[in-house]
This record gives sequence, C-alpha cells and structure tokens, in this order.
Amino acid sequence: MDACQLCGGIDVEPRPRETALACLPPGSGVVRCQGCGLQFASPQVMPTYEADYYHSFGRYSADHVTHMQRLFRGRLERLARVAPRGRLLDVGCAEGLFMTEARARGWNVAGLELSKWASEQARERGFDVRQGSVDDADFPPRSFAVIHMSHVLEHLPRPVTSLRKLRSWLAPKGVLALEVPYEFYDLGEGLLALLGRPRPAKPSSASHFFFFSPRTLSACLERAAFRPLTVRTPRDPYIVRHPAKRLVFRAVGMAERMLRRGPVIEALARPIDGAGA
Repeated sequence: MDACQLCGGIDVEPRPRETALACLPPGSGVVRCQGCGLQFASPQVMPTYEADYYHSFGRYSADHVTHMQRLFRGRLERLARVAPRGRLLDVGCAEGLFMTEARARGWNVAGLELSKWASEQARERGFDVRQGSVDDADFPPRSFAVIHMSHVLEHLPRPVTSLRKLRSWLAPKGVLALEVPYEFYDLGEGLLALLGRPRPAKPSSASHFFFFSPRTLSACLERAAFRPLTVRTPRDPYIVRHPAKRLVFRAVGMAERMLRRGPVIEALARPIDGAGA
C-alpha cells in the first residue's frame, strides 16, 4: 500500500463508492488516509498523455473553447489583483489556450507540457513551451511572477514535492494559481442524486492519482511552504442555452460557492517568506 504523500501515513480506508465513480484502471482503487483525510489512488498506474487523451474530452468543440476562455479570463482578472504583471509559466499548458488569454492581457508567457503532441501544438501557435514534467524541468530560481497549473496537480505522483519545486521558480511576491477537480462531492450532482439520478461515473478521473478537497489541497500548499490567499469551489461558467435551465444553474452555482461544494477547487497562494527550498 502506498504511503500518504501529505502526512506519510500508511493507515488507509478503502473507498468503494469513490472507486466506482473514478473509473480507475483494474486493480487500482481510491483510499482515504486516516491521518489527514487525503484521498488517492492505490496503486498508482501511470497513463499516457498524447493526442487521444486530449481529443477524448471534446476539447475542440466551439462551446468548450468559449467556456474555457470565460474561465481563464476570470482567473486572470483575479490574478491581476494580487500579482504584478510579468513572466507567467503555465504548467500543463496543453495547446496554449490559457497562454493565449494571458498574452493578450500583457503577460510574458511560457509553458511546460508533458505531452509531445500538445507541446508541438502550442509551439505552432507561437508559444515558448518546454516538453517535460515538473520533475524534469529546470527553470532558474525566482524567475516567474505567476505559475498557473490547471487540472495538473491531481496527475502528479508526488504533489507536495512538485509544489516545492514550483515555489523555487516563483519570485518572492509571486503567486501560484491552481485548479483541481473536486470529485465525488459537488452539490449539483448531489441534488440530482436526491431526485433519483445517480452520480455519473467520471472517466476523466481514470488518470488521477489524488482526489483533493479544499482542506487537503490547502494542507498540501502549506506543507510546501505556500500561504493560501483564496480557496474557492466555483462552478465553471458552462454555456447553458435554455433560460429556465440557466436560472437553475446559477442558483445551484451560488449555493455551491457558499457551501464550498462546487465541482472544482481554485486556489491562489503565495510563497512563505524565508521558507527553505
């Protein structure tokens, strides 16, 4: 059994409900650390991230692109309030959609992407992108005002170690912007379950190693010597065309934000002054 990457504990509880929803590879299941509450896949099975992976989630539909543009523009507005505009690194940049929005707003952008296919796509769009993992990359210390990482941390086998490396690349007053899925517990799906519609399985979770909550994500950041500035659980601004459904969607989104039960977790964090590398 894998030890917990947050607290080092080995006392874990199997989570059969979450395992069924996560669609993990055969032989792997979701477990919960009894010490700190972090949920993770055990054993971890390393996936591949090439063209089939990116096409599998409908990334190229017009609605998807519009949705992601809205999401990223809102995040960049929040970043502008807490970080000086300068060099920005997008970790897990894929084909470069976030970098496109950031560059249009005056950021000097660079990317890091594990996938050879996706990094080539981003370079064709004119971006400076290195192919590789956080573990392999070697950027100069304190070289970025902002590091952005959306739906990446849950894929990394050693999240606290990776966060510490990111911290070494950030300027002292820099900001780390993270988004991870809040899987299994969002309020909207819970309400549908009460109405008799089961929570849907999540094929996208098959490649996830960790299943964070606001509390365990904050704990990971603090262990890596970050100070969380904000930790939110918003509902992404998906396009809903029917007016009545749009009103219901907005009401559920407001409740999710108040109760911290939305489908994603967004955190902005700053390095703690004087912390070691």
